Amino acid sequence: MPEDYNGARTAAGMANWALAKLQSKNIKKVTDKTLDSVVKDKLPKALLFTSKKESTNLFKALSYEFKGRMVLGEVHESQAAVGELIFNQFRQLLNNCAEF
Repeated sequence: MPEDYNGARTAAGMANWALAKLQSKNIKKVTDKTLDSVVKDKLPKALLFTSKKESTNLFKALSYEFKGRMVLGEVHESQAAVGELIFNQFRQLLNNCAEF
């Protein structure tokens, strides 16, 4: 929904205002409970492994750009076991591909 901008008419002012409007509602938080639903989704996936508590502005923008075409998820540092599981599955996939 369009919104009026009433801030400073500078590049930095407008950029800061626009970045503050970005939301992370399209980014899936990957935990041990949500991992299966993320993996089973048929869309391509991009996972960000991060120690930051908030999603980055770039990842938020990408989540809007690829909404409905790609699953973007974050694995936070506190979910280290999930990250280890994902890396183990990826390693198995690479090993299977190497056999061909």
